Amino acid sequence: MTIKIGIQRVGKVDSSILKLLSEELPKIFKNAVVDVIDVVIDPPRSAYDVHRKQWLSPLILNCLGACSHHKAYARILGVADLDAYVPGLNFVFGEAQLYGKFCIIYLPRLRFFINTLAKDPLQVFYERVVKEAVHELGHTFGLKHCSKPTCVMRFSNSVLDTDFKSSKFCESCSSQLAKIGIMV
Repeated sequence: MTIKIGIQRVGKVDSSILKLLSEELPKIFKNAVVDVIDVVIDPPRSAYDVHRKQWLSPLILNCLGACSHHKAYARILGVADLDAYVPGLNFVFGEAQLYGKFCIIYLPRLRFFINTLAKDPLQVFYERVVKEAVHELGHTFGLKHCSKPTCVMRFSNSVLDTDFKSSKFCESCSSQLAKIGIMV
């Protein structure tokens, strides 16, 4: 069974990020075909909180669901270069519909605190982007947060948590995905 994943640009996003995700996601989700959707959607202005200077993620996620050009895909990964939050949290790296079709990642905070002595900063950023994309897609397939520290489904409270975990699913999460036909 092939899973068709669409990458949806939300606002202005560097094309290198879209290219990265379209190349890396099929390496992790072995039976996925990944396309970058040509249409760019704008985040709803009502999602912007002027006091916080952040975007309310649930409204943007709902906006993804309203697009008619998403029908051809089993999953949609939104990518936005916006600082976002959900009620009760200061910020989020992403958000997903558990067992749903739509998820999104937000890029600005994945750029924070890059130790330029350890690695190439751009490479660190790219690794974080892939990890968070895989994490959010994992939620759409029904995976919850994992307690194993290196599993990609581990909750990230900071970019340091994201740096520590891998881009791979642990044995337990992989097994759950296999049960529904997702090969990793």
